[in-house]
Amino acid sequence: MTLSVWAGMGRYSRRRFLQGSLTMAGFGVLSGCGLVPLGGRQPTKVPRLGFLAPGSREGRGPFIDGLLQGLGELGYVDGQNVSIEYRFAGTDDDRLPALAAELVDLKVDVIVASATLASIAAKQTTGTIPIVMGASSEPIASGIVDSLARPGGNVTGLSLMSWQVMGKRLELLKAFIPDLALVAMFTNVTNPVYLPQLEALEAAARTLAIQVQRLDVRRAEDFEIGFQAAAARHAGALIVPADALITNNRVAIAGLAKRYRQPAIYEFREFVELGGLLSYGANLRDLYRPLPRTWTGFSKALTPPICLSNSPPSSTLRSTSRRLRSWGSPSRRTCSSRLPRSSSSVPPRPPALESRR
Repeated sequence: MTLSVWAGMGRYSRRRFLQGSLTMAGFGVLSGCGLVPLGGRQPTKVPRLGFLAPGSREGRGPFIDGLLQGLGELGYVDGQNVSIEYRFAGTDDDRLPALAAELVDLKVDVIVASATLASIAAKQTTGTIPIVMGASSEPIASGIVDSLARPGGNVTGLSLMSWQVMGKRLELLKAFIPDLALVAMFTNVTNPVYLPQLEALEAAARTLAIQVQRLDVRRAEDFEIGFQAAAARHAGALIVPADALITNNRVAIAGLAKRYRQPAIYEFREFVELGGLLSYGANLRDLYRPLPRTWTGFSKALTPPICLSNSPPSSTLRSTSRRLRSWGSPSRRTCSSRLPRSSSSVPPRPPALESRR
């Protein structure tokens, strides 16, 4: 784990940040100085938080649970000493800019943008209200921030290291399925992060002599069509990347994988808890726990300081021996012995970040 804090934060602020920040393997945190715990003090004004997301509240449930837990750790309880305004776009992502404008009109103190498209909509709507980016996979390529080290503007938050570990996911599948020749991956072309993910997978697949099948999805109904297409070409495995449409439909996807008996590796372990085979990535709830610490306080609309906390692309492999046997896969102990200890498919951390220890 590396941690770097740039100019603009005093010694006291840096100490508070280092003591209070929560980070997790598998993602980077672009963060501010940390929300000050109440410690028995009651704010003179009840702060208002805006939550903007595609899909539904049920679909973003684990993210919201993590956010509320993080707020609670700092002494904030929704409906008591903080007010949260939720806006969900449902199945129409084109509504996100209008919903972001509603939050701006409400004069919220900060906007938590859950997913890349929500972050883009929020940034295009306001340049003054702090925006906390909730786990975007490609914030630079998407134009949300200028760089991870210096995001600029009014945006801070989390950056998932998703495409950087795409090669590792493929290696894990290869270890579980030695004769793997064709792997399929869901791609949501409406999400700008799909292209870096696909390119990373294709690069890793070439080194392992594995072909890649794209399964384009734009709506919930497309997932079963995708499983049918993978079955028709006898894909040996499926990669399910980070994407709001995918996460919001995780129950249906996990069910389809079992129905079509399609081995798959997922970004988030919640898919495994729903019956999926493997996951290599972060915990949805833990992703949002640190968010309340990424802005100075609710009572003032402050542009977040420029600072970066970055963790290397390492996550937890989750599965069970019983589940492996039910899928017709070898035992977990056998598979673990096949897993490579290091991988050339995983891009190294940028030198500029590696040197900031």
